[in-house]
Amino acid sequence: MRLHVTGLGYSSGGTSGADSLWDGLIAKSSSLRHHSRPSGKRFLSSVPARVPLDRYPELGRRTRYMDDQIIYATTTALDCAEAMSIRKLSSQDHLDPSDIGVIMGTAFAQIGFGIKQVMKVVEGRPKRISPRTGMAFYFGSSVGEISCALGTRGENCAVTTGSCIGSDALDLASQTIEGGRNRAVLVGAAEAVPLDLLVDYCADSLTFCDTEYEPFSARRTGFAPSNGGAVIGVEDPRVAVERGATPLASVTAIGTLNAGRALFSRDARIDAEYRRLITGLVDRARIGLSDIDLVIPTADGDPSTTDSELAAVTGLLPTARGLIYTPNPITGYGISFSIITNIITAVLCLRHQQVPGLACSAAENHEEWFVGDDTEDRTIRNVLILHRSLFGSRISGLVLSAADG
Repeated sequence: MRLHVTGLGYSSGGTSGADSLWDGLIAKSSSLRHHSRPSGKRFLSSVPARVPLDRYPELGRRTRYMDDQIIYATTTALDCAEAMSIRKLSSQDHLDPSDIGVIMGTAFAQIGFGIKQVMKVVEGRPKRISPRTGMAFYFGSSVGEISCALGTRGENCAVTTGSCIGSDALDLASQTIEGGRNRAVLVGAAEAVPLDLLVDYCADSLTFCDTEYEPFSARRTGFAPSNGGAVIGVEDPRVAVERGATPLASVTAIGTLNAGRALFSRDARIDAEYRRLITGLVDRARIGLSDIDLVIPTADGDPSTTDSELAAVTGLLPTARGLIYTPNPITGYGISFSIITNIITAVLCLRHQQVPGLACSAAENHEEWFVGDDTEDRTIRNVLILHRSLFGSRISGLVLSAADG
């Protein structure tokens, strides 16, 4: 089912709003900063900047009980609702509060806080709560806060599926709209990664994190923990037309495959799974392989993922017509809410008919796939976005098309 994207919300570090994100990509600027760790290593991460809460009076005094992750999720959702013209539902003629749902997720929701809550249950053994119930309540709290702030009463869902949260949330949203349970959905992810816990763990346990990462640099290995939130608004195209919403792009296909047999590996099996995913997405989008103009790949920084995706794209997509593909996402490597950020970036590329310049070396014999340091004007009709779960066994993807396509 085709879904119209009618709103964007983004906040990370010093960047607030989709337009600010685009300006940063064009200027090759970044809100990431170095953080020195007790382990002796330095990592880049977005600065956990405080959100200007005076812009969100509907949140009232509840913000004193919110942690950073929930604030990021809620405020970016409110920004997205503003862009969709549904922040004030009382002025809506075509969308009832029961028509609008919220599907929100996180990969690492304040991991230190979560562990403390589980330990209270394990050590105290209270009779009326289980660790599963306690964590489910926490992971779903941003969904509840957004729904309360906007006054929506549609079908809601919290998504806690590792680093696939964005694609899974969008897939769920499409199902609720196709099934008539929602007519519009705010879809997103947010994160506030506790550096002292997560990053030091990564330094000892995940070898590909031991790197000097810089956005827009040829030394693009490893990843940067992300702090912030990203939300897109999707709705039934008929509803969008009825209420005069501005379609920014269309989601024309979504898909996920279980690649458990090839977890953390690079071999013919995972390459074949990627080819199966891409061909399935193209078929569902009712386009040809030659109609893909831009490919935005996974953002986990694992070389095996990069190699597998490159092998699949090389074997399937024709290069002569000016396809743009880089082995690195346009916004740089970043865990957590990165796929929603990639979707927003794809929408911006479609809107501006441009691709921000990228400093990275081309694959052998495929120099024409890559954009140089300068932003390039390019006709873009269809964007393929790929994603492999960093801590899971699934690969997913979607096709984003020009709204009038």
